[in-house]
Amino acid sequence: MTIETELLAIKGDDELLRPEDIVKWAREHPNSDLHGQFEWDNRKAAEEYRIWQARRIVSIHLIYEEGDRKFISLRIDRTHDGGGYRDLEDMKDIPDLMRHALSDALAELGRTRQRYNFLKQLAPVWKEVEKVKGRPKQKAKQAERRSASQSHAPPS
Repeated sequence: MTIETELLAIKGDDELLRPEDIVKWAREHPNSDLHGQFEWDNRKAAEEYRIWQARRIVSIHLIYEEGDRKFISLRIDRTHDGGGYRDLEDMKDIPDLMRHALSDALAELGRTRQRYNFLKQLAPVWKEVEKVKGRPKQKAKQAERRSASQSHAPPS
């Protein structure tokens, strides 16, 4: 069986698929694909959970008075062992980091779109997201055209 079929079997005819039921089933079926998705070593699992708690603490407590987040975790930083968080104020004037933040935001919106694409009320939102996605490409093409036209210009 695949993980998908295992999850559907756990749900059965119930209205909800409950995480507690998933863990219980996986524990009882050590040869299942689902079993392999969990960390069963309690020491390792406890440390992973504490790291998850630390991330949650950063996102909840490092905020501005208005309630906006003060720190961000960029995908490029997650390639380093353990990842990390950047102060938004420190990175706002660094175009490369802002491009990475925009790329991360668009990827996250893409995942949100996949989850909620069935809601027709959000169609205008996805249309605007597509416009934003096109902007960096348009600017790159404009820069290429400017560069090409300057290289073909006669010397003065």
